[in-house]
Amino acid sequence: MNFYQLIMSRARTSRDRPAIAFAGGVATYAMLAEGAVAAARKLDALKLSRSGLVAVDVRNPLHHVMLSLALGLRGIPSASVQFNFNIADSGIPIAALVADQYSKGGGAIRTVLVEDDWFVGAPDWVREKAAALADEDLVRVAFSSGTTGQPKPIALTNRLLDRRLMEAVFAIDLPGTMRLLNMIGMSTLGSYIACVYVLTTGGMLCYASNSQEALQVIRLFGVTELAVAPVQLQALVDLQKKSFEPLPSLRLLGVAGGWTSDALIADATTLMCGRLVISYTSTELGVITTVAAQAVRGLDSAVGYALPWVEIEIVDPAGGPVAPGTIGEVRAKSHALAPYLVDTEDTRRLYRDGWYHPGDAGYMREDGLLFITGRTVDLMNRGGVTLAPDAVEAAFKAQFPVVDIGVFGHRVPGGTEEVWAAVVPVPGFNAAAALEASRRAMTGKHPDRIVEVAIIPRNDMGKVMRAKLKEVVLAELARLEHDPLKPDHARRLIP
Repeated sequence: MNFYQLIMSRARTSRDRPAIAFAGGVATYAMLAEGAVAAARKLDALKLSRSGLVAVDVRNPLHHVMLSLALGLRGIPSASVQFNFNIADSGIPIAALVADQYSKGGGAIRTVLVEDDWFVGAPDWVREKAAALADEDLVRVAFSSGTTGQPKPIALTNRLLDRRLMEAVFAIDLPGTMRLLNMIGMSTLGSYIACVYVLTTGGMLCYASNSQEALQVIRLFGVTELAVAPVQLQALVDLQKKSFEPLPSLRLLGVAGGWTSDALIADATTLMCGRLVISYTSTELGVITTVAAQAVRGLDSAVGYALPWVEIEIVDPAGGPVAPGTIGEVRAKSHALAPYLVDTEDTRRLYRDGWYHPGDAGYMREDGLLFITGRTVDLMNRGGVTLAPDAVEAAFKAQFPVVDIGVFGHRVPGGTEEVWAAVVPVPGFNAAAALEASRRAMTGKHPDRIVEVAIIPRNDMGKVMRAKLKEVVLAELARLEHDPLKPDHARRLIP
């Protein structure tokens, strides 16, 4: 089955139902289908092979969805790429990059510029037939960069798409038609699954480019479900604190992609929606655990219980299971595990002995409740004390107002690892004063260095790209001919 044909069938029976909504307006299912078919015919002129991957880098969310649907109708696998992603680093051949005027282009990759006229001129769209797909045909590629910044292409076959959609039916567990505002970036597999799920079930997909716009979209279009990363949810909560307006249409806040603090849960359920569900997810495995936030109030770092088809173990460095309550490395497996397309030392480290190792540290209670305490690759050891960057970030933000913060470990001569905090400051922020005050107020979670930067690099799941952040900070320090190891000095690195 070609699932894109299901979306076309939905358009035939629900032509005037809203399908896509964003700040630029609303498109009905008929408009979506006509635009997709028109784009598919433009793609036909490019003579693309079904064996070649086409990357999409288009800012307009309606045009982006139309292009993904157009490629699917032709049986051509697609991949959405985020604005700061270098597709040349992915290690896989890309037949073409379909891009808009805002794209940086694909370098040596064949780049096709998309214009508005790509999406009009197919009044006979109802007669369009989707290409036949076999179970093992590749339909989508997602790039799981995690926090390492190294793109790892992951394959979604037609069979795996079927399984992930069935999982979505179980995990979402909401009656009625959805009006989903998806703030998770389009390059993620979860965002793609949400798109296909909502459009095949006759719902409406909503998009917003920032937090202020998101609140406007929720109120204007009666959004019922909101999918966000914790950093995005925090920004929405902050706006609600400044100028509260009820959001009566919201039925569910779905949070994934990082640590959700108890304080954020309390604020979000008070100011936005009373039902909040936390999920622990990965591109490779999909939804791994889920739990209603009210069930884990007061249990910082709890991420839920494994879904029925997922098996989770906590293991020691030798790979042996540890006792309940003991911190170790998290590993999981499922029938919906998506394979990597490129075999590297990194991917072999993540897939071992039939298990997927997401690189997280955590522990499990006897009843199966999973707690994530940090990233094994990101954990910092300062003088024998292990610290998770997420915990330092949360503690710092609780004490000092900043626009954003990213923490990473930096080893200095002699072998000692220091905790460095890069912050995007608010007006009047004093880094040196904050550094001194943090040593008194943050009880062991204080940073050793504070640097001010213009932006914290994050991936489409809202996660800090710590390797990239560290690289940028150290490179800028070197460029400015500063000594990054000078004691007790907070540096300003705003270009």
